[in-house]
Amino acid sequence: MPGCGVVEFHSGVLRGDSTLCGHFPLEPEAAEDVLGIADAWLLCPSFLQGGRYTIEDVHYVAEGRAFAPATQTQFARDASFGYKSSNLRDYVVEKSNGNIAPEKATSLGLETIRRGGTDAVLDQLLGVAKGTVVIVNAAAEEDVDLLILAFLKAAGRN
Repeated sequence: MPGCGVVEFHSGVLRGDSTLCGHFPLEPEAAEDVLGIADAWLLCPSFLQGGRYTIEDVHYVAEGRAFAPATQTQFARDASFGYKSSNLRDYVVEKSNGNIAPEKATSLGLETIRRGGTDAVLDQLLGVAKGTVVIVNAAAEEDVDLLILAFLKAAGRN
């Protein structure tokens, strides 16, 4: 209800590809066609068990004991789903062919997650402008867990 200080929280989760070879932004756009326009999208391709990490907005792939920016792997050279940027803020602009402007991509950084906790994460997410793509940095299970706790906290506000 506008003006009443009530936050309505609705969420949906789309399973994307942790190597960035999926149908971004087509999949979330298709979901919006069915479910309605989202306030924001969260892009969190981290798959820690598979060696996929996002640190300072750069997406890394572990190959053995080495970490490489995603663009230095065979995934980035895929004929159908290739990409040129490991920085996810740039990736969003690239994959949308510029339809998502650079200023519409923002970061949820590890410092906010780890030092600020659920309140800081929730405050940042609730403060983003409509239509923003939030890059979620995650390098440990606890980073993702804290994001989920922030969602649960938001859901409890209804």
